[in-house]
Amino acid sequence: MNCRKLKGVRDGTVFHICNRGVLKKPMFFDEFDYGICEEILSESLEKYRVPLHAYCLMPNHWHLLVEAPRGVILVQMLQRFSSVHAKTIRKRQENQGTGAVYQSRYRAHPVQKSEAFFRVKSYIENNPCKAGLCSKPEDWRWSTAYSEIDRHILIATSPTPIPLNVLRPPLESWHSRIESALFSQRPLGDVEWRNSFCEQDGGTSVQARFAA
Repeated sequence: MNCRKLKGVRDGTVFHICNRGVLKKPMFFDEFDYGICEEILSESLEKYRVPLHAYCLMPNHWHLLVEAPRGVILVQMLQRFSSVHAKTIRKRQENQGTGAVYQSRYRAHPVQKSEAFFRVKSYIENNPCKAGLCSKPEDWRWSTAYSEIDRHILIATSPTPIPLNVLRPPLESWHSRIESALFSQRPLGDVEWRNSFCEQDGGTSVQARFAA
């Protein structure tokens, strides 16, 4: 699997990353499928020492909120995670060599360690509710919102919490902003922070694409 560089990335940058099955087909059919993916993700994070702040595995896609120790390290972690997972799916479904598992590109965008961070974390963990898979984020077994599991994925400490009164506007008001950032792969944060990325990247938007 070939991959492109994370342009404009700084050490310690947080990224929201999403990828889905080819043609939006399901990748996870039972608890074993979800569990194997969690194990591969955990091993990949540990191997490259990449902090994970949030994740959610959905039937045909996944979301990660991860921190880049260095741009190349995050690329290597994602490359290892996706390639091992794809091979495992093919072997389990006994259809090796029959085509791609993932769509052609990851989508990823930098997230400021501010209110934007907590909004994206909430967006990720609310994905199962939005899809009608559960009524509360903590009821979905395959995400950081699930609180009863003895986890084997080490979750990194979040940035300093923001007072609850700052987070009172409904999450829906952020949905379009987050989805637009993910689609365009542009930074999500305040204007000054976003502009600093453009300046570092020669005035262009931050791209974070990888070939599947």
